[in-house]
Amino acid sequence: MLTRYKIYLLSLLTKLNALNISENPLCDLDPIANLKDLTSLYLWHTNIRDITCLKSNTKLVELGLADNQINDVRGLFDLKQLDLLFLGGNENIPENQLQEIEAKNLSDFRRPDWKKQIEN
Repeated sequence: MLTRYKIYLLSLLTKLNALNISENPLCDLDPIANLKDLTSLYLWHTNIRDITCLKSNTKLVELGLADNQINDVRGLFDLKQLDLLFLGGNENIPENQLQEIEAKNLSDFRRPDWKKQIEN
C-alpha cells in the first residue's frame, strides 16, 4: 500500500513517464502533478475524487481512472495529447463534461457506463 510518504517520494521521480498505482487507496494526487513527463498514468480503483491537479500533466497520452469516485473531469479538458481515457465506474460525472471529452475524438474513450454500452 502506498502511504502519503511514498506518494511524496514518487513526486521526486520527475523524469518518470509511466506510472500504474492502481488498487492503492489514495487521498491526494498533488504529488503526481510534479511528474511533468508522464505519458501514461493508471489510477484504477484508488478511491480518488479530485483529479484537478492532473491538468498540469500535459504530456499524458493514456489515463486510466476507472472505478473511483470522480464527479468532475474539467481538469482533463486541456490535456491536448490525451488519446486514451478510461472513466468506467465513475457514475457521477455530468453528461455535459463527458460530451466535452467525446468531442476530442480520442482513439479510446470509455465512459462511466461503458460496460452497459457493450451489453446493448
